[in-house]
Parts: sequence; C-alpha cells; structure tokens
Amino acid sequence: MRMRLSLLRIGTLLKSYHSIWKEGDSRENFFFWLDLGEGRHLDLANSPRAKLDASGVRYLDPHERAQCLVTVRRGLLTYTLSSEHVHTATEGESQPSKWIYVVDPSGRLYIAKKVKGRFHHSSFLAGGTAKAAGNLTVHRGVLTRISRESGHYRPSEDDLLWFLTVLQARGLDTARVLIEDFD
Repeated sequence: MRMRLSLLRIGTLLKSYHSIWKEGDSRENFFFWLDLGEGRHLDLANSPRAKLDASGVRYLDPHERAQCLVTVRRGLLTYTLSSEHVHTATEGESQPSKWIYVVDPSGRLYIAKKVKGRFHHSSFLAGGTAKAAGNLTVHRGVLTRISRESGHYRPSEDDLLWFLTVLQARGLDTARVLIEDFD
C-alpha cells in the first residue's frame, strides 16, 4: 500500500481529524495515524474522507516516477520506458498546459503535466532534494522553452545553467532554446 501523504492536504479539512487524534491516546504520529494507523478508516461528516483524500498534492512512488523519467536519445527528449518523444502540446485544449520538470541530484530528468493543487514539482521526488526544476515546452522531443520557475525548489540561475550543460553533454542541442526567467 502506498502512503497518502497528508502533510500537504488542505489544513481546514484536517482540523476535525486532528482534534480526534489529539483527544485520543494514540502514540502514532498524526499523519501516520491518519494514513496508515488507527485513524485510516475514519470518515467524518463535516470533513468527508473522500474530499480529504482528493485534496492533497500527489507524490509519486518509484514505479510512477519511472513513467516520467526522460532521457536524451538521438538528440531528442524521450520517455525512458515508452521510448515516446516528449510532446507538451495537447490537442483540443482551450488553454496551453503547463509542463514541469525536475532533475534529481544524480541528474535524472522527470517531466509531466502540472495539475494545479494535485501534481507539482515536489510530486516527482516526493518532496526530496532536486538539483534543478522548472517549466518547459517540448515539441516532438525538441526542447523549445525552459524556465527555472518552481515555488517549492526555488532553483538558481546556476542550477538552470548546470542542467542545460548536462543536456548538451547528453547530445541535446540547446542553441535555439528560449530561456525564460521568472524573477
């Protein structure tokens, strides 16, 4: 069973659950109690469990993370498992989607579509350490735009430049990539 991390859930939904935990005699940490422990089956009328479960930022487990892993193959950004080229444009959308990336300390690149309130930069590494992060646009494997915009990780200009150097070393042409700054 994958742990649902309640830490990032909306606080107002947690208040009633926290009160019950606090009044009880559990020796479990509140979030463990709520997700895996004695409180895991608790469903309160004023804060329904379904709403609580749907309100948090999702963290990926290792299998899900592997689905987002991207490598450079023949100069193009390609999903490692499926061998499909990364393509961030989605047909039929009224507004363009925001796609995000994170690079872990080992230089592994993860890319996916951002889902406001559900899937953020911190989702890839379950809140763990990142070396670079931001937004990007990729057209059939070709990186066209990149930024270092990430409220969670707050990467520096040096982090973005390091990442671009890594991509170049792996065979990606970055000469025509639009680099956006969000300061």
